[in-house]
Amino acid sequence: MFMRFDEITKIKSESFKQIPLDCPICGIMLKTSDIAESFDEYGCCEECKFSFAETNMKKWQSGWRPTKKQVDRVLKNRAKLPTYTVRG
Repeated sequence: MFMRFDEITKIKSESFKQIPLDCPICGIMLKTSDIAESFDEYGCCEECKFSFAETNMKKWQSGWRPTKKQVDRVLKNRAKLPTYTVRG
């Protein structure tokens, strides 16, 4: 099925803030609104916020970012966690 749009109006709000599709620190896709909120505040996903930003707040605010080795270690540990929830 083909749809044709004769007129498309693009509305740009001054309050709209575009975020990337993936975290600039770990590369994981930013999927939920919670992660988007974390990105607005810290410039990274929630996991990086908890693993790096909040634990090194003063360094983070002054521009420090984790090394690739540090990020890889967190990603390796994250991969071991289950991706589902079991209800009892």
